[in-house]
Amino acid sequence: MNIFITTQMRVGSTWVCDLVSEMLGTRWVFWERGRDIPKERFKKEIEAEPRKGFHVFKMHFTPPKRICECIKPGDKNNFVISITRDILDTAVSKILYLRRDKPMKVLQRLKDLEDMRKQFGNHKLGDKRYINLFIKTPHFKHIVKNWKLYNDGYEHPNYMLFTYELLHRRRLFVMKNISNFIGVKRNNKQLRQVIVRNNFQSTSGRKPGEEDNRAFRRKGIVGDYKNYINKENIDYIMKLVKDDNI
Repeated sequence: MNIFITTQMRVGSTWVCDLVSEMLGTRWVFWERGRDIPKERFKKEIEAEPRKGFHVFKMHFTPPKRICECIKPGDKNNFVISITRDILDTAVSKILYLRRDKPMKVLQRLKDLEDMRKQFGNHKLGDKRYINLFIKTPHFKHIVKNWKLYNDGYEHPNYMLFTYELLHRRRLFVMKNISNFIGVKRNNKQLRQVIVRNNFQSTSGRKPGEEDNRAFRRKGIVGDYKNYINKENIDYIMKLVKDDNI
């Protein structure tokens, strides 16, 4: 069975991959990290002879629709899962990640990210001011554009989309829905064990809300944008969200 987990960055995708892969007793792999995967790759994987066991693939920037178009409705061997997150929290998390994460500097996968680093790489501004300045640059629009990939209302029998906020608030409920969705039954005790082993404190060594901007798992809470984004930029972001031409 193939589980394709495709999301934007900084929306809880690693958390979902950890939860799903442990529930299935396997490990997830990054499929073409930082690249938009062409339809032919999915078609080849899906049409191949099913392999034994569970295979969990993580990817970013690949529209769920592209994968689902290769899957026949009712297929019991291929499923697509996405998680989305409030665009304001996504913006804060991603901007700080792009600023501080060293591996991203090595990847250099997008020109606008390279330009952003040249513009802000050596700044001495505090996080709040830095974030509000960055939102006004042309580079910010790709964050909103990618966020829209997972919020366009697309539906398919083999596609499941849920929010970071729901997972954060009702973890057992979401995990039961995932297990039912892929047809792998797990009882509440088993799912609770998976949830505890993969909660923020277990994986980061910090309590939710204890911030470390140098860490991959930064804060693990909902609504943190209120501590960073001013009213002017909140309005600007929501205008971009409504803009069909972005």
